This record gives sequence, structure tokens and C-alpha cells, in this order.
Amino acid sequence: MMEQNTHLAQRRTPSGNDVLFKDGKLWLYLVLAMGITALCWIPAEIIAVKYDYVLPGLVTTRPFTDYVDARHRVISILFSLGVYGPLVAAIVATALDTGTAGLKALLARVLCWRVAPKWYLTAFVIALLMPLLPFVIGTWMGAITSFSNMMTLPALLLFFLRQLVTSGLGEEPGWRGYLLPQLQARYAMADSADADIRADADSAAADSAAADSAAADSAAADSAAADSRGGERAIWYLGLIWAVWHYPITVYVALSTMGKVTLGAAIPVIVMSLAGQTLSLIGLTFIYTWLYNHTQSVFLMIVFHALTNTVNTIFAVGTTPTLTIITAAMPWVLVWVLEKVYGKAQFPGNPLP
Repeated sequence: MMEQNTHLAQRRTPSGNDVLFKDGKLWLYLVLAMGITALCWIPAEIIAVKYDYVLPGLVTTRPFTDYVDARHRVISILFSLGVYGPLVAAIVATALDTGTAGLKALLARVLCWRVAPKWYLTAFVIALLMPLLPFVIGTWMGAITSFSNMMTLPALLLFFLRQLVTSGLGEEPGWRGYLLPQLQARYAMADSADADIRADADSAAADSAAADSAAADSAAADSAAADSRGGERAIWYLGLIWAVWHYPITVYVALSTMGKVTLGAAIPVIVMSLAGQTLSLIGLTFIYTWLYNHTQSVFLMIVFHALTNTVNTIFAVGTTPTLTIITAAMPWVLVWVLEKVYGKAQFPGNPLP
């Protein structure tokens, strides 16, 4: 028995909770993605507040050209570059990890536009439903009295294209192209190793053929559940990371909408904004992961990202607390519906081989 226990101890691998904290490549990616974006956004936001500048993309749906002076133009460019932090981080981390072959594989997923049409339709319908329901409720409540962000078709297409090459291209090769597969593989591996260890322990403790059979059945069940558990933990971690990456701009937007207020009045609004966005993006990450797992297409993720930004801008509900809460909850409503329709085996599912 002592020899068996020693064998099990030797097989033990870092648990799933250790994966994120003991992987140097993941830390490199996170430091680069967060750091590049923060170095672009935070100084630009501080200068914008000091000189009362408007930063591009925050309050307008048209191409930004209203520069006050040369300083305003420089910080606007700096601010716009911040969105490419995840893309640059993915390129660097992939090059150091798997070299040219890895970069070619990442590029292939970015250019993988040939997926079943139903997935493009699904992405469009989901992107439309998330802001549309809160908008309809807000209109019914009387909180929304105008449709101020409606654009002409050419302006709408231009805005969508801008989102493709900024938020879509800047973020998705990093979040879904690099980090999601890394987290899924590592957590699934850790959970599978834990399941194997439990199976070995059950087998070692078996006293009869019947007990061995029960242990084998238990091991099979543990192994089947391991990928699902690992996949969900990967989604929660990715959603949290994605939300934290947005924090600098979330705080800036929250402060911009409040105007001149005391610190005591600002803190609750900022905390609520961060909490709402965090919960919303974690829920949205389940949907992104479902789409990616069934297509392996970063291109579709870029399109979906641009669609959600575009539709959210058109059907903006403002800062009414009730509508803000409903908007933040919408991804989770869709997650619940999709899980009921497809079941946990298919939603969010496991990556395609």
C-alpha cells in the first residue's frame, strides 16, 4: 500500500488552481496584454481629464477628427493604440512558445472565415438580442425617448469596419486566439490528472472484481467530467481577465458621465460599474467560447466582437440604473437559455480536435 501511495504522489501534477500562477508563458502574455494597454490608456486618460479633451470612440459613432491641438491628436493616437495590447502579446507569447509554426497556426485561425453560415447567423442574432431587449424595456418605461444613435447605412458599415480592425482585431487574436486555448488545455490537463489519481486510488483500494468494476466506472465518469470542469474554469478566469483589462477605460467612462462630483460620490458608481462589467463579460465569455469551440475561428470572434460593439452603440440605453443592471444581466440570460437548449455537453462544449 505504501508503494502504491508513493506511486500516486509521484504522478500528482499541479492542481487546476496552480495552472494560471505557475505558467511563465501565460504570465508573459498577461503582463504584455495588460501593460501595453495600460501604458496607452491611462496616460491618455489623465491628460484628457486635465485638458478637457474628448478621446476618440467614447462619445461619437463617426470618425474622430475634432482635435483641439497637437497634444490632443497625440494622446488620441496613443489611446487608440491601447486596444492592440492583446494582439501584440499573443504574437510575442506565441513566437517564444512555439515559434514560426505557432504563428502560422494563429494566423490560420485569424483568417479562418469558412465556417458554417449558421454560426455567422447565430453571432448576429445574439449580438442583436443582448442590447435590444434592454432598449425595448427602457422605451416601454419611458427612460429612452429618442433613437439618437441611429446611423445611415454607409455610416453604419463604416463604424462596423472600424470595429473590425480596432476592437475585433486588437483583442480577439489574444483573448480567444491565444489565451482561451491555453487555459482550456491546461485546466483540462490538470483536472484529467486529478481524475486519474482518484481512479488509481479507487483501483488500489478495490478488494474484489465487483469493486474493481465500480472503481473503473467511477474513473470513466471522472475522466468524462474533467474536460467540462476544466473548460468552465478556463472561461471564468478568461472572463475575469478580460474584464480587468477593460478597467482603465471603465473607470474613465464612469467618471466622465458623472461630471464634477466628490470622491465619496464617485466611488460607489465606479465600484458598481466595475462589478457590472465584470459579471457581464464573464457571461459573454461563455458565449464567445461556445462559438469558438464549435468553429475554431478567430475570424468569427473578430466579427462577433465588432457586431456586439456596433449593435450596443446603436441601442445604447444610457446610465439609468435599472437598465444598466438589465444590460449587464443579458449575457447570463442568454447563457441560461443556450445551456437549456443545447445542454452542458454542447454549451459551451469542448474545443474541436
